Amino acid sequence: MSLFDTNDDLLELLEQTSAAHEIAAVFHVAALCDYKVKRVEDDQGRSCNSPKIASRSGALTISLEPATKVIAKMRHLFAESILVGWKYELAGTPPEALAKAVRQIQENRTDACILNGQAYGSGFAFCRPTQPIHECRNKTELVQFLTTWLPVVLRRPVACVR
Repeated sequence: MSLFDTNDDLLELLEQTSAAHEIAAVFHVAALCDYKVKRVEDDQGRSCNSPKIASRSGALTISLEPATKVIAKMRHLFAESILVGWKYELAGTPPEALAKAVRQIQENRTDACILNGQAYGSGFAFCRPTQPIHECRNKTELVQFLTTWLPVVLRRPVACVR
């Protein structure tokens, strides 16, 4: 059983967490939906609201709408926390992927963004607004970097909680 099924479910859990606890740092690494189903219609234009749609319904038209952008709400929820987003990009060039990581930081007021995916190439890029990009060749290097970076930024030792 998952802790959340939708972006809105995750946002609710984060709201509860921020209200109940003082959080030093948040790594927002959930792979969330960009879109959610708005409407499903059969080939006659009739709405299909059932959780199970019979195959005899014929062709279906599915309309999508943007899902809640959780990262856009994080700074409000965790105003004093270090926030690190994640950007996984498949299409484009490495400079285009890096530009998207920088845009994520600016638009969502995060402190950093970890970038990876086919568009970036192999490895990971740790991006910060006013610092050079820190490249990590693999997951091990990324984890090693983060475990040294976070205590420095927080100016205290860190205990990890999942």
